Amino acid sequence: MTRRIIHRLSLVIWALCLLSCSRSDLIRNPNVERWCGSKPCDWVVEGDVQRVGTWHPNDYAVSLVSDDAALTQENGTVDYRDTDCFDFAMVAKIDPGVDVFLELDFLADGSVELSQRLPVSNWERRTFRVTAPDWYSKVRFIIRKAGPGLAILAEISAQTADGQCTAPRVELRDRPQGAGCTSDDQCAEDACGSGRCGACNDDDSCADHELCALQDVDDARYKICVERASAQLGAACDRDEQCATGACNEGACSECKAHADCEDGKLCSLSAARPTNSRYWPLICGGGQSRREAGETCTGDRDCESSDCQEAETVCDPNLNCEDSETPCLSCGPELQLGTCR
Repeated sequence: MTRRIIHRLSLVIWALCLLSCSRSDLIRNPNVERWCGSKPCDWVVEGDVQRVGTWHPNDYAVSLVSDDAALTQENGTVDYRDTDCFDFAMVAKIDPGVDVFLELDFLADGSVELSQRLPVSNWERRTFRVTAPDWYSKVRFIIRKAGPGLAILAEISAQTADGQCTAPRVELRDRPQGAGCTSDDQCAEDACGSGRCGACNDDDSCADHELCALQDVDDARYKICVERASAQLGAACDRDEQCATGACNEGACSECKAHADCEDGKLCSLSAARPTNSRYWPLICGGGQSRREAGETCTGDRDCESSDCQEAETVCDPNLNCEDSETPCLSCGPELQLGTCR
């Protein structure tokens, strides 16, 4: 009997965990019980606020005193990969006719994407959910009073509730380059291609000496204006015109695309090496066949007749800010530094 009871209890705990264990708090100090001087800890205060009592003699809350009082808090770690649904809970004393708003600023860039007026409340616990944009990075929570009247907050909490929202998504526009997108009007540059916001849609958006092409930047691939014929052998590409070699093959600048492009009986084949942790592997004449002669460029020893490729290595793009990365060539777009056959 005891064993059966323990088994049933474990099933109950497991079921409860399915509902709550995967949830995480998004707001720090949600019950405003911790104060740092004259303001609640972890919150940025605008206007005048005051610590006051609630319905309970040993409980405290924050009163939005001035007509323009506001509490704001930024969560800089949550993004679209964490949750698509926010579950809010609030306990407040809001008198009739008082305007108090919950606002969400996705990207924390000063542009409010959601503004929802809070209902009249006499310490009731209100809950509601907000469907997040399909892509976002960090969010600022704002509780804002607009005008006179009594507004006291005892709890302002938010948790992840992935997959539990049914309302339409909050629309997030002016997304930066590299952000996920489904339409041009979501992007700051009005350019959405291959599911990412870029800097251009076509060559007309670029200077005469540039073209609009896909590039790998900070672990994301999107279109930007690049110099024509500026990408070297082994670099990422999606158009022949990007490459100094004049040939883009399956995402990599290559020497050739077919055997007919090569001379002296060499075959157009994969090079001996590619950038570490990169999806791109260029084609070269005699690649990996020990057919490259002394003085010819090479990516690794197996390219050369001498089996000796000098000074070939994988390097990271110096224009990317990768110094703080523990694995820079994984996150910063590796490129191939060519060597020379001895």
